[in-house]
Amino acid sequence: MLAGLPAFAFYTGDRVTVDEVQEMINSELSVGANAEEIEAFFEKRGIGFSYDTFRDRYDSIYRNVSRYTFIDKAVVVHVYVDSEKKFTRSSSYLSYTFL
Repeated sequence: MLAGLPAFAFYTGDRVTVDEVQEMINSELSVGANAEEIEAFFEKRGIGFSYDTFRDRYDSIYRNVSRYTFIDKAVVVHVYVDSEKKFTRSSSYLSYTFL
């Protein structure tokens, strides 16, 4: 019976990847986007965020992106802004915690 299951039933890739997050940001936020647009980007996805006034950036973490329960894998996102809180660039990377 197992032989009849499609191969994708066993796919164990991440729920979201760094590249996918970066593509979302690139497609929805243009250089010069204001604070309301940046905050709406995170709110639309139900992802918490904070603003770091010392580094002039928004910080957010997409948690539990791994399909494995023993790995707490997250995508950390930094959205950098200028002195008027307008989008300049972003960066994303993986963060791991093993349980």
